[in-house]
Order: sequence, then structure tokens, then C-alpha cells
Amino acid sequence: MKQSQMLDCIVLAAGQGLRMRNSVPKQFLRLAGKPLIIHVLETLEQLNEIGTVWVTYLAGYETTYLQLFEQYGLRKPKLVPGGATRQWSVYNALQCVSSDRVVIHEAVRPFFSADLLRSMLALDAPAVVPTVPVPFTVSMGDTWMTAELNRSMLHNIQLPQVFDTKVLREAHERFYMPGDATEDSLLVFRLGKPVRFVPGLEYNIKITTPLDLALAELIYREG
Repeated sequence: MKQSQMLDCIVLAAGQGLRMRNSVPKQFLRLAGKPLIIHVLETLEQLNEIGTVWVTYLAGYETTYLQLFEQYGLRKPKLVPGGATRQWSVYNALQCVSSDRVVIHEAVRPFFSADLLRSMLALDAPAVVPTVPVPFTVSMGDTWMTAELNRSMLHNIQLPQVFDTKVLREAHERFYMPGDATEDSLLVFRLGKPVRFVPGLEYNIKITTPLDLALAELIYREG
């Protein structure tokens, strides 16, 4: 599917990253000497398919984001206030989106590739989502096991993701409360619209814990 316009992109960067056990919000932590968010924004900066990048920001750090954009010569990012939850951050940013399709990514997932995103943009579906297989056994239960799950049918969902903007807006408005969705394609699925899975990248990890950051340094060094 050819793009008739450059697409808006939402980059989720309003989290505090409490699981990192660091006073610095995780989007500003350094990977190979550069803030995580900058790795993401520099890749998007090089993609001709992407126009404006709406960056959700953490209250009290607005100047930090703007200084980084200037320091690294980034032209595409614009700030939009983050919400109390991830879902509400996306909802806020969606109010600024003007393109028919929209890309959503995370500031702490620095290893996505331009090729992956371009292959997703070529598909015509309400939602296009990269996934990787779940390589371990998964069961259900609290103190006791209550069910087994067939891991061959399970998907570890990644970002970036591509959406029909109208459909995603409708999904967010329909399921605005309680605002606890951890991932946007789930909302589209709840709306009854098809979600297309495509092969993701094993190294496209999300930086959530100190161990993740250590692994990211290894991935970066290995190239």
C-alpha cells in the first residue's frame, strides 16, 4: 500500500520507569552514551514516511526534552502532555494526529528497524503489530495452577505498531475508562476490528529493568 502522505507518529515517553530503580526517568537513561529516547527519535528522523513525531512528556521535564531535541538536531518531534496512564497518554497524543494512519512506538524500545516499519506500512489493515514467539512454558493460576496455555498460539507483542487513525480513535473513545490498557491493538481487537500480526525482531526489546539496560548495551556492541 503506497502512502499518500507522511504519517504522524506517537512516541510514548511520559513514564517514570520505577522498575529501573533510578532517579532519572528511563527514557533519559544512556545507551552507548546517548539517551534511549534519542536512539528512537534519530531512527524516525531518517524515515521519509514519517512526518511529525508527537512525544508524550513527563510533567516537570519539558525543558529536558526540548534541550535534547535541540542538542541532537531533531526537527520532527513536538511535545504533548502525557497522561496518568499509558492509554491516556496515547489518547492525548491522538488529538494532535492529522494523518489517516498513525505509528505508535515507545521511547524505551531503541532497536526497531526502518525496514521493519516500512514492511508494516506496506500492509493495509486497521492494525499492524509485530510479534515474536513465546519461547517458554506459560500457565495460569494464582497460588495453584488453574490452566495450561499452548505457547505455539501465544504472541509476545512488540512496537512500533501501525493503525488506521479513525479506528484507533474510536477504540480509545469506546474504552476510555478505566484507562488501563497496556497496548493499543488490544483496544482495536475489543472493538471487533482485525489485528494483523507480522514477524517482529528478537532484539527489539523494551528497556524496563536494569537487566534490560545491560542486555541493550550488549546488543548495541554486537551491532
